[in-house]
Amino acid sequence: MKDPVKLLKRVLSDNTVSLYTDTYYKGKREKKAMDLYLLPGKDPHTRQVNKETEELARLIIAEKNLEFVRLSHGFPSRRGERLTLADYFAAYESKHGNNGYRSACSRVRRYDDKITLARVDRRWVVDYIVYLAHEGLAKNTIALYFSALRAVMSQAVKEDLIRHNPVKEVESPEGEESNREHLTIEELQTLQGLETMDVEVRNAFLFSCFTGLRKCDIRHLRWRDVRTVEGFVRIHIRQQKTGELIYLDINPQAAMLLGERSAPWVEVFRLPTDYYITKTLNAWMDDAGITKHITYHCARHTFAMLMMAMDVDLGTTQKLLGHTDIKTTMIYAKMFDSTKRKAVMRIPKILED
Repeated sequence: MKDPVKLLKRVLSDNTVSLYTDTYYKGKREKKAMDLYLLPGKDPHTRQVNKETEELARLIIAEKNLEFVRLSHGFPSRRGERLTLADYFAAYESKHGNNGYRSACSRVRRYDDKITLARVDRRWVVDYIVYLAHEGLAKNTIALYFSALRAVMSQAVKEDLIRHNPVKEVESPEGEESNREHLTIEELQTLQGLETMDVEVRNAFLFSCFTGLRKCDIRHLRWRDVRTVEGFVRIHIRQQKTGELIYLDINPQAAMLLGERSAPWVEVFRLPTDYYITKTLNAWMDDAGITKHITYHCARHTFAMLMMAMDVDLGTTQKLLGHTDIKTTMIYAKMFDSTKRKAVMRIPKILED
């Protein structure tokens, strides 16, 4: 068996060399940045640093190839056998910085803090959902926790910790349709003319309004993900929630919010904590006289409703939002129909009965 994982090098514009894994397994190829870089320069110190970095990269690749050998012979990953679901969930939540995932992680730990990734099966998932229902949680909360568990286990599959995702064998619990607050064009125009406590939060929020990107994706956006293709600024990013790789051409207004380009591995937006983001948004909305309950995720709803208002078809909107199921996109279409009905009903009475 040939080694499925090989080391790739890509020279960046500043002569830094980015290291990638090139994985070819069962007819599928995936190239993934390792977040390891060889620095330009030939002085002794730089040479030593680069040598150690490349040795680390090759050790990582050797370990990955060993895991593929185990998988090809029907053995589960050793890490998946040792690593508990609760600990892996916590690491995933820490990396993605999502409040909903933090709560979901706490629930998993409270329910079963001993089970390993390799031992999670369909029966365990069903029992976990029953436990959540018996705890008296709202339907939407149960649906959120289920979605978080599915995303975490999908990531474990991608990292070859387990062979398949048992959560996908269980039907997703139905949530209740909730009000998805969004901003109108007029409200966006008002907001952009006001100062905020944190310019970085302002620019990132407006950028999400123009692109539909989630906060977790904004946090992970690096300058290496921002490219210019045929005169358009394009973002190449793997969604943190779904793991899907999307290519997003952004309009000039969104591009203006990016700021000055920096090194490839540098964050495009350096966001503060979720608490400070919420505090900034609340103050900003108060200054604008907006009484809606606006969270950062409302920027994504705003983008979706802008697409509806511009008569963008559902299929295109689905791709722009990165939805894996068009049913999710259709929720915005229903919301827009309701908005149009409300607008029509505002016509004052003119005709006599």
